[in-house]
Amino acid sequence: MIYRKKKYTSLAAVLITALVILLIINLVVTFDLRLQTIAKIAPYESLDVILYDNGELEARHYCFGKTPGLFSFVPERGDNIEITSLPVYSDKINSGDTLMSVCSDRLQHEIIKLEADLSNAVSELEVYKTGEKSQVIEAARNKIRLAEKIIERQLLQFHRADSLYKKDLISSDEYESYKYSLEQSKIQKAIYEYELRNLMTGTKKELIDFMKSKIRGLKNELENLIRSKNKLQLIAPFDGIVLYRFNSDTLFSVLNADTLILRAPVKVKDKDYLQTGKKYNIKLDDGNVISGKLLSAEPEIKYIENQNVIFCSFSFDNSNHKYSPGAIYPVELILGKTNLKEYLRRLFE
Repeated sequence: MIYRKKKYTSLAAVLITALVILLIINLVVTFDLRLQTIAKIAPYESLDVILYDNGELEARHYCFGKTPGLFSFVPERGDNIEITSLPVYSDKINSGDTLMSVCSDRLQHEIIKLEADLSNAVSELEVYKTGEKSQVIEAARNKIRLAEKIIERQLLQFHRADSLYKKDLISSDEYESYKYSLEQSKIQKAIYEYELRNLMTGTKKELIDFMKSKIRGLKNELENLIRSKNKLQLIAPFDGIVLYRFNSDTLFSVLNADTLILRAPVKVKDKDYLQTGKKYNIKLDDGNVISGKLLSAEPEIKYIENQNVIFCSFSFDNSNHKYSPGAIYPVELILGKTNLKEYLRRLFE
């Protein structure tokens, strides 16, 4: 009986000692909290330049969590556009570089015409200041006669184009171009006629004031057109690499290759281990460990492989250009330290 009592006492002592040791280990010793998942690499910042079937050009600038407006151009009917200064595939571009220029025939035509009108108006003002009123009136009549001859010629061209268009022998753009030119000439003739009426009824001082006002208006209109022309340039908003997309309406894309996003699903029950703005070590299956800053944990819950998950986005430095958008890697998220109890629970879960 005495022997058995000692045996039970020794066993209890061993168990108590083991429990104390485990308690101490649980309190003192920490283990890495690791989550196994699959992650996809995506661009942090990108720019897509899209050309639609109707000729509309659009540049979509995406920066993580934001979509800043950037560039949009819709050509008018009958307008022919030419895209120049396109970047070369895989080119490294810098912020501020010109990625693309759009040349509009209609806009260029209006600028040239306004420059000519402004030059004529300046010359006419000199005539008003130095010449006789009768000479000025005759010059205005000559301008109307010239405008009528231009309209006659353009009217013949338009009727010919109308006939060809109805037979599907010319495009709608070409037809609209003839129509637009004819309408512009008619408007110009009406302006000349209005000027002639002013010349015939006004005094010399009124005519001079009128021409000065007209010159100011032409200058303002010309400046507005030149500003519009300058807006038809797409300037790179960030440093990046140029990529071309084939079999798509996307002309080209620019990606920020220096900073990328690693997007990974995390079980909903593990979301409390994540803190937005904090950096975490992420081990990829190629053996490299990167430091990723948690930008967001999406609130929407998705059901994947019998698990409720949320998608988390981590930004990381890729200045060595080792990784590319679109790649998928098995990864291990190291979310910090945990105790023995939690470590064993997760191990045998």
